[in-house]
Amino acid sequence: MPSDSERVTTIQSARRRLADVGPEHLRTDGDFERVTLPILDCDALRDLLVAENAGVVIEIGLAHGSSALAIGEALIAQGQQGRNT
Repeated sequence: MPSDSERVTTIQSARRRLADVGPEHLRTDGDFERVTLPILDCDALRDLLVAENAGVVIEIGLAHGSSALAIGEALIAQGQQGRNT
């Protein structure tokens, strides 16, 4: 099993790739730009969750996963166990 730092690095890479090239599949033209949270906003979300020492976060809706990746990065960086339900 990868270490937490390896998992954080993988998530950061996925976040950068998503911001740089977008998702593999789009529902419609311009969909990604309309619905995704910009990378700087995702950084702010991640930083807020770390500052607040969040242990539980509920993500409602997923769109293309930008905010979910930021949430996962924050939780794993703090040593929290991520879980999908």
